[in-house]
Amino acid sequence: MEFDVKNYFNKFKRDEHWNKNKDKFKRFFNKKLLELKVAIDIGTSEKDLKYDNYRSLGYLGIGTQAGLSLGVRTKNSRETNTILKDHVIGTVEIGKYIRSEYEKNNWNTEFMVNEWLYENLWIWSIIIVSKDEHNIKNILKAVNTMEEKRFLKHYVNVSDFYESKINGKKII
Repeated sequence: MEFDVKNYFNKFKRDEHWNKNKDKFKRFFNKKLLELKVAIDIGTSEKDLKYDNYRSLGYLGIGTQAGLSLGVRTKNSRETNTILKDHVIGTVEIGKYIRSEYEKNNWNTEFMVNEWLYENLWIWSIIIVSKDEHNIKNILKAVNTMEEKRFLKHYVNVSDFYESKINGKKII
């Protein structure tokens, strides 16, 4: 069975997050887009964009550093007190993706905030993993495409995925 983060998030979590935080998400996203555009306009190097703007979009692009719960956790995370919230896409990759989409849409901030954001809120999804699982041998960094990450191909050595709720069923 192949798990699709985008479809799962949109079906079970998107409206829950959106309905409570829509104004905050839009306000922060608008600000971060404008910061990105200024950085690009003044000729900021790709290296500096990565460590400043892209990471900032990934962590705070919608005003919450912790990301948005996908409602999924690994089996090992259920059995330990040492857990971490892992950004499925990765914070720098989130920023790079947003930059690409922003550019594709002719730097149209209004469109990105009022239409694009809701459709792409899933990119801030987090999965709860055990601290032991959260390392580069188990969850690959910066090697997979967005599409591969959408289907969790970079989670190469983690325990099975379960719904986060108490007695949640196995997903994959």
